[in-house]
Amino acid sequence: MLIALMYLLSLLPYRVQFSWVQRIGRLAIKLMKNRRHVIYRNLELCFPSMSESERDNLVKENIDNTGLALFETGMAWFWSDARVCRHVTIKGMEYIEQLEREGKGALMVAVHSMNLELGDVLLVLKSRVWGFIVPITIRVLTTFNIKVVHVLIAPLLIERMLRVCYAH
Repeated sequence: MLIALMYLLSLLPYRVQFSWVQRIGRLAIKLMKNRRHVIYRNLELCFPSMSESERDNLVKENIDNTGLALFETGMAWFWSDARVCRHVTIKGMEYIEQLEREGKGALMVAVHSMNLELGDVLLVLKSRVWGFIVPITIRVLTTFNIKVVHVLIAPLLIERMLRVCYAH
């Protein structure tokens, strides 16, 4: 049901999606009550000298970003390549392009932030990359995520690799 909802939300215009981010994040946190405590405790451990009001502000910001992550995951899974390229950019892409021109590789390590999948999709569209996924604790999302990688992303990688091979 969550995947169907994400699909339906991904059909909305980008501006509408973005206007709902905060509300969806706050609804999600109400449904996952223990998550708020985890967020607060993690911030408490990472920033012991931070005041309680500063931590409260970061918790609210994190909750709002949770809503954004739900929309961005839907964008990664369901948007067309052209739509992703219109709305998403990668800062520092010129460094990756320069390495490709020079025939060099690089090992990139990404923080598993909430919008990782959307960035991955754009990176696959713009360069030759290989990646791996770590299972998500929610089994149905892991299963769906693996299918997305195998059905949507793997063929795209193969197509791009063939284009590169034929170009040389």
